[in-house]
Amino acid sequence: MHDCSITTGDRWLADHLSGYATWAQTHHSLLIVTFDEDDSAGPNLIPTIITGQGVAAARANDRIDHYTVLRTIEACFGLAPLGVAAARTPLAQICR
Repeated sequence: MHDCSITTGDRWLADHLSGYATWAQTHHSLLIVTFDEDDSAGPNLIPTIITGQGVAAARANDRIDHYTVLRTIEACFGLAPLGVAAARTPLAQICR
């Protein structure tokens, strides 16, 4: 959180995205929330949260990037991989 507490960030997410998160559960959709940076100390560990219809509850400690996220979206919806994403492995445990 740039200039606020985690509690404030959690509240913002709930206030602004909980409606869509609920809708996505029944409308063949995904909500993906990813942070753009960490505290710059040590390895760059940032959370990416994926929810929606058909998304299995899981926790992955895999090293991923935006192409991995794109490849996962493509896999979830049965789409052909695009560009650099074709070389990435989707997060298999995410989509059922």
